[in-house]
Amino acid sequence: MSTHTRLQRRALLRSRLLHEPYHLARSHVLAVGSDDVVVPAPSDAQSRLEGAVFHGLGYLHAVGGYPDDYRIHRLLPTEHALEVWLTKHSDGFLRGLVGALPTWYPEDRVLANGHPGLRYRSIRTQPDTVEFFLLHEQCAVRVHGVDVAAFEDACAVHDPEEDLQADRTGHTLSAAELGELEHRDRRVDALISPLIRRLGALGTDEVRSIDLWRTHPDVLSVEKFTADRSERTFRRLLADLISPHLRPQMTVVKTDGAAGYRTVFRVDGHTAQLHLRVQSS
Repeated sequence: MSTHTRLQRRALLRSRLLHEPYHLARSHVLAVGSDDVVVPAPSDAQSRLEGAVFHGLGYLHAVGGYPDDYRIHRLLPTEHALEVWLTKHSDGFLRGLVGALPTWYPEDRVLANGHPGLRYRSIRTQPDTVEFFLLHEQCAVRVHGVDVAAFEDACAVHDPEEDLQADRTGHTLSAAELGELEHRDRRVDALISPLIRRLGALGTDEVRSIDLWRTHPDVLSVEKFTADRSERTFRRLLADLISPHLRPQMTVVKTDGAAGYRTVFRVDGHTAQLHLRVQSS
């Protein structure tokens, strides 16, 4: 393979995965030189943050007749940050983001919802952006295209019958959060970051929705509904997900059924498995 062809293939891969214009993807690939990794791998803290933020959403993509439609149309990942641009979002999407933030029952000192240590801040120079971070860690998820006032309104609402406490923007861990940090099982959440940084492989023009949930303590299930279940499209999806130009590396354990009805992946460095189903919409 010529140097030009190899460069073009790597740039096209990055462009597909991140919904990034080809000229920007090519510039990035040229800048990293001989490094085969076309999408930066996240730090441990960044991976945990991405898992915390996106696990609560449930849907990673929902368009065309869904009551809570939204679409991620571009991503920009680095080792210590991930920027996400939305074409649209709904009240349900905002509630999902808010649900990632911690709330707890004060009398029991146990977490009711959310991820311990997760906080948010608005950015004065970017009025449509909410940034999430973990206390005392170098990491960030910036969601662009959000109505910040609506997000903050959603933060203020909770079930009036429940006496829940919350800290959305403070800089101190509560006793409930400290207790949860000691025993929280992150095996499944750890697989969300590699998936998010490959989201363009799953999200094409034919996709109606991408749903994810924890099936077992060590299984993250992902379901893609699409109008295109051709073998050719499925083979391209697999090639993008397991590309050697990405880290952490994903490997196919097995595939059952036509055009990827059920495919099991292993992710380097993780004990949990990712189960992907491709369904017709």
